[in-house]
Amino acid sequence: MLTEVERKQALSKILDLVRLKLGVNLEFEHVEQEFPRISLACAQTIFSMSGYAQNNNIEFVNCLDNICSKLVVESGHEIFILSHQNEAESENEIWLAFLWKYLGGDGNSSNKAPSLIQLKNEMAEALLVIQQLEFGDDLIKQNTGLVVPFPCTSPESGSGTSKLLPGCLMLPSGAPIPMLAECWLHECIHTELYLAEWLSGQELATSDGPVSSPWRTTNRSANLLLHGCFVFYNVAKFIRLARQHYVSIEGSWQLSAAKGKVIPVSEVENVCNFRIEQVKEALKILGNRVTFSPFGKSVYERVSAEISVW
Repeated sequence: MLTEVERKQALSKILDLVRLKLGVNLEFEHVEQEFPRISLACAQTIFSMSGYAQNNNIEFVNCLDNICSKLVVESGHEIFILSHQNEAESENEIWLAFLWKYLGGDGNSSNKAPSLIQLKNEMAEALLVIQQLEFGDDLIKQNTGLVVPFPCTSPESGSGTSKLLPGCLMLPSGAPIPMLAECWLHECIHTELYLAEWLSGQELATSDGPVSSPWRTTNRSANLLLHGCFVFYNVAKFIRLARQHYVSIEGSWQLSAAKGKVIPVSEVENVCNFRIEQVKEALKILGNRVTFSPFGKSVYERVSAEISVW
């Protein structure tokens, strides 16, 4: 994981770009503690360059409380959720639609946004599961800027984030808790890697062209494939460690990794091993034809070493 100094440097670089694009003077007293506002500033930057901004140029860079609801869960985490259930309802529906679409959703579900009570309960439960992973608690706390909730309508609902919107996480509400926990962890790991890329000014990995991927039917960039290795390896570790949390509570899991099928706990290890085999395949692809940045090389070597003793 990035050090506190490295994280601050990465966020400062992101803010420099936001200031340049928006032409405004944004000042944050404690950059490393202002991730929600920075996520929001990035979102406004993307919004200002989109078709939405032509008729709906909403200015709220420093007004986080006006468009977000803050949830404080038992662990002490403060989670900022973009919600249309406050005074700025009409403005927020525009934002929800825009961000859902940008992060991969259909952009048509803002009127179905879940209740804050439901979200608080779901996210608090998901955090309890995530804390089974040694670094899970810090990873969530440091990489969750702004949550964009959307209703989970199927096991394929998934989640999303973007390098241009660091810390802005699209997460499914109404999903089984293990699925929400997995999606949340998944996007925070991506965010950690995106911040490393902002810090270095380089992608983690490059190649002459797209490479095949065990997770997609289409080819992907080498950079995203390395992202996938790090994300899915850590997700497999998480599933293996956290499964005991569910043995005494439910006796079964519903995981996005298993495409929504309810799996007996005894079979969870098979899901982990399947993910690990996919990561090994991806590492082999990367090792044959890819150039790594220094940080990318450390990620590749770390996953390769740990996976060899899985």
